[in-house]
Amino acid sequence: MKGYEVLVMDENQYILRAIGWILADQWYHVTTTSSSDAVIEMLCKKDFDVVITEHLAVLRKAKKHNPETMVIIMNGDYRITLAINALWRNDDEYIVKNVGIVDLVNV
Repeated sequence: MKGYEVLVMDENQYILRAIGWILADQWYHVTTTSSSDAVIEMLCKKDFDVVITEHLAVLRKAKKHNPETMVIIMNGDYRITLAINALWRNDDEYIVKNVGIVDLVNV
């Protein structure tokens, strides 16, 4: 998916910047924001190939705007039931926030 448009949303600025740098270094076109409201506005203006977020509202909006958009829920919750429920809600992927660089790029 190199060269694809990726939108990353996280309220933690450190995580947001780190993920943005990691993906940009792998030749992805990365847009970042810490606001779920801004994500929803961005989705209305542009199509993204991948959306990485921690909010279910963003998942729903991204899939409604473009069902082909891959949505990755990134959350700090390790409970397997949350991950299973996320996948049932039509998430394309679920990763915990302490994901390794190689894992993130290979999703």
